[in-house]
Amino acid sequence: MKENRVSDAVSEDFPDVLKVDYEDNRVIVVGDLHLSGGQHPEDGKYRATENFFYDDEFANLLNYLEKNQEEKPWKLIINGDFIDFIRLTVCPEPEEYGDWENILKDVGINMKIDEFKVSDRERDLGLKTHEYKSVWKMDFIGKAHSKFFKALAQFIDKGNRLVIIKGNHDAEFYWEKVRFELKHLILKQLNLNYSDPEARRITGSIEFCNRAYILERKIYIEHGHQYEDTTRIEKSTLEQDKNDELTLPWGSLINRYFLNKAELVAPYLDNIKPVTAYLDATFKNYPLRSIKTVLKYVPLTWEMLQKKGYRLKTWNFIRKIVKYSMFPLVLIFLVSLPSIYSPFREWLSAIPFVGKYLADIKVGGVISAIFAVLPFILPTLTRKDLVTPAISKITTQYPGLTHVILGHFHSPDQRKYKSCSYFNSGTWIPMINLREKLKDKVQFCLILIEKNQNGDFKDPVLWQWNNCSGRLEKIILTETAAPEARKRTQETYDNI
Repeated sequence: MKENRVSDAVSEDFPDVLKVDYEDNRVIVVGDLHLSGGQHPEDGKYRATENFFYDDEFANLLNYLEKNQEEKPWKLIINGDFIDFIRLTVCPEPEEYGDWENILKDVGINMKIDEFKVSDRERDLGLKTHEYKSVWKMDFIGKAHSKFFKALAQFIDKGNRLVIIKGNHDAEFYWEKVRFELKHLILKQLNLNYSDPEARRITGSIEFCNRAYILERKIYIEHGHQYEDTTRIEKSTLEQDKNDELTLPWGSLINRYFLNKAELVAPYLDNIKPVTAYLDATFKNYPLRSIKTVLKYVPLTWEMLQKKGYRLKTWNFIRKIVKYSMFPLVLIFLVSLPSIYSPFREWLSAIPFVGKYLADIKVGGVISAIFAVLPFILPTLTRKDLVTPAISKITTQYPGLTHVILGHFHSPDQRKYKSCSYFNSGTWIPMINLREKLKDKVQFCLILIEKNQNGDFKDPVLWQWNNCSGRLEKIILTETAAPEARKRTQETYDNI
């Protein structure tokens, strides 16, 4: 297999875009697995910020692929957000620093225990993004999902390949030693060390890329977080005034400083879509605990969002909230005014037929009515189509593409544009979509890419793993718009 690495690579083994001139493997694309802290060893309960509960199911999928390997090996592409470093809030205790020191030595970091610096804030919220801390997080998550990594190691050992594309939740793959640690975890599952002759074959079958993976200039695979304002990394990965911490996206700060704590109140909180709906759901079900969390962690989140480099996005977000809140606020004011300003009440009463009713509305009733309407107003913040502009940018930069595959949006999808077909690889974590109550909460999604007898790529196919039957099944997608809206949307697609 010939590969071209672009010149703006982060490092030799971590190119920005990895281009494969000839693909001779059968390709499976999955994404948004979000492996994090796993289970508590004491009682087996999952940590509240864990979203991946399907180590056994994923292992069964890999075993199925091995049995159906045929004459060509598989290439498994994990399209971003494989490891969820952001949602890991566990910290090593001082008595565990000796083990931490040994973990670092295994990947070539020679630090002494007295050099480890863990602040009180980190003990509350989780470790920051220094390389030596990210290595510890990678090791912890690997051990928390040992079944997953054992299956992955056996899959690679059978001659298959693994490609990892960085997403916004696993930005810490930027660090070379974190990538080493993932390889080391896989080697340990096979009872191998880096010094073993067989280790080179295993580690050589694992590739990383920072942005995108392109197969024969035809199929473009990228996570997709760069096309959303809250998850885009717009400046250099390293913080400008430091050389040992990463610049996380704006949305990652929300996760780290607020949502992780909010999920201690209500697990699955961040899985509710649209995003605005989880606030309503949490405060209705856990009012006192929610208020306590807000009072403690919103000021801290605000402090972080005011850091240099995040201020503009913070104020743009506030501007959007004000914009969409203006209507209900004005309505509250106008309808409640009769209760607090008698001349206005008298003026309303003089209106024929309806005046006496308008003048008699109570403030509390109005506020309750407005809050009942808010869930239908605020979700307009999330209805923007992010995919179509992304397709336009990608196909302009890489003309000749036939298929574009993204993840990030957590919903399996396929569309037909004039220039190419679009697919989304979905997610393996639970989704609670209040707009689509009939939709399955968990789908083990994947995309299959194969070639025909002439050596040309077939159209990718969206599948889901049925763990009960032990086989792959096609995902059923249904239209979600009226015929007129669907026609207008397709006209937009036909221009790209």
